[in-house]
Amino acid sequence: MNWISRIAAGLMALSFATVMANAAEINWDMANEYNDTSIHAEGDKVFAKALEENSGGKIKITHHFGGSIGFKSKDQLDAVGDGALPIADTYVGPLGGINPMFLLPSLPFQAAT
Repeated sequence: MNWISRIAAGLMALSFATVMANAAEINWDMANEYNDTSIHAEGDKVFAKALEENSGGKIKITHHFGGSIGFKSKDQLDAVGDGALPIADTYVGPLGGINPMFLLPSLPFQAAT
């Protein structure tokens, strides 16, 4: 890592720490169309725990599994984009028609294992 990258990373970390030190508690509703025992839900729980720990408890996530918040699949993407939801987790395969970037995980031979 060159010195410019190190300075930029340090400044970003400092600004994030300053914002977090002065920030009030943040509560996010997280939509997930899968049930609470799915692999997607397990990943969401790990993410929420890590986020809460790394933010010093200032960012908390309330999970809404099984589409219980009213949004599923593409609707979640639209809801986050429109500001109706702060965060959502959805399978990106069906979103390939919106943006080809979402098809990247389906490309073969991209990982060694």
